[in-house]
Amino acid sequence: MSDKDEWQSGFVATYFQIIETAAVGNYRAILKRIAKNTDAIAAAASGEFGRHIGVKELKADIPLHYLINFSRDPVAEAVNLGVERARELCSDNQIALATATTTYPTDIHEAHTKVSSTEEMKGFVSFDETDYETGYARGKENGSTIMFRLAITVDGVNRFVTSPQHDTKGSTDTLSLMSSAAACR
Repeated sequence: MSDKDEWQSGFVATYFQIIETAAVGNYRAILKRIAKNTDAIAAAASGEFGRHIGVKELKADIPLHYLINFSRDPVAEAVNLGVERARELCSDNQIALATATTTYPTDIHEAHTKVSSTEEMKGFVSFDETDYETGYARGKENGSTIMFRLAITVDGVNRFVTSPQHDTKGSTDTLSLMSSAAACR
């Protein structure tokens, strides 16, 4: 949960901020209890927990898309990513791991999915103008048209949705530029 005290507007943001506020508040309350226990143990009293408790806080930012899950695979990815980040933080802070460091996948995709779309765009154009409306009007007046067809393929839809680094494959199949004699002068 975020403890940055950053507040955003909107229903979804407010919903998550309420959860974060409750979680962070409870976490801080537990830290206060542990500190009180530690002071009591140091003063030769029994303390709430009866023994010294050391706290090593590990924090790391994770992408938002790991928090919003609608199927089992992204949940497994989120858990595995959390374990991976915690191990990295332990290593960076010279904290020894008590168990073997088995590697678990953070990119789980059982079903290979692909989606493609084709878009054809055409209209009037003038390459001498920077204003959209003026370029359209001049292209229409001169009979200068442009048309292209763009084909986009997403190979691995789940990975594309859950990983911002996953790219699409695109190609321009057809590009044609037609100009009247007046536009070429």
